[in-house]
Parts: sequence; C-alpha cells; structure tokens
Amino acid sequence: MRLSLAQITAAVQRTRRRDAAARAAATRGALRERHLTQPAAVTTAYAETVRSAARVIGTLNEEIRELETQVNAHFGTHPDAEIYLSRPGVGQVTGGPATHQSRMTFRS
Repeated sequence: MRLSLAQITAAVQRTRRRDAAARAAATRGALRERHLTQPAAVTTAYAETVRSAARVIGTLNEEIRELETQVNAHFGTHPDAEIYLSRPGVGQVTGGPATHQSRMTFRS
C-alpha cells in the first residue's frame, strides 16, 4: 500500500507539527527509498525459521484442543467438580489443575 502525499500530510497535521508539507514530503521520500536487505541465504533461513515456528504453534494448538477435550470429558467425574465449578471464573479447564493441586495440598 502506498500512502499519498495528502494522506501523509493529513497524518502530520494531526500531530500538530510545524511545516507539515515539508515533513510529509520528507516522510514520503524516506518511505519510497530502497531499504537495506539481507543476503538471499539469510532471508531464506529466516523464512524457514518462521515457517517452522508456525508449524510448531499449529501442533501445540492441536494438542491444547485435545487436552481440553480430555479435561472436559473427565472433569465432571471428580468428586469436587461441582464445588470448583461454583467458584466465579473457574471452568472445567481451569478447574482441572485446581482439583489436582488441592488434593496434593490436603494429602501432604
């Protein structure tokens, strides 16, 4: 997307700067200049790193959904489930770890 000089001037005027036209022209020039780039090998490596991280995040999201399904399926069988669900802000997902922690506390 290319910003027009009028759009840049309007943005500069909203900041209440002096000489908005000159500042807008300088900003437009800076935005249209060629910027530094990395060598192709570095760009490719960064792109692969981002793709890999996105795949990891996708896999983690799938695992979280699976765990949520398991918690929802079994939470109601806990003897104290009704008590935990009666607390404001506690649902099946947040109540699951709480039931485990409370049992550990009472047993020690």
